[in-house]
Amino acid sequence: MASLIPIPIVDQKDRRIETVRASYANFLWGLPPEKDALYPELGLSTADSPADGKRRVLSVEKDSVAKLAGFEEGDLLISMDGTPLNDREAFNRLMAEKNWGDSAAITIRRGEREMPIQVLFRRKEPAKPAPQPTK
Repeated sequence: MASLIPIPIVDQKDRRIETVRASYANFLWGLPPEKDALYPELGLSTADSPADGKRRVLSVEKDSVAKLAGFEEGDLLISMDGTPLNDREAFNRLMAEKNWGDSAAITIRRGEREMPIQVLFRRKEPAKPAPQPTK
């Protein structure tokens, strides 16, 4: 039997941790800080629509999953994966079932027209370091 303890490799100021204290573990495993949320989110702010209780999009975050999918302010959320979105709880429950790599078919009403939007829950590509000048 052996024990393994995960430890951070950078501190809160993003400086590399060079040494660690002695441990009862047989092995230490360095982990980078978590950058993305464990579960995906759309990146929408919504509120109840007074007319029918559906969710109306108030704002769409820049560079979010929702922005990439094509959501706009004022869209009315009708259904997700065939399930009607009659209240906030239905929307939250369906979102809680999603993982990174999943997709969702969301029907919206924009103006007088209903339209489907295909959402892909993908993590953002990590920023590539700037090329270093050669000597």
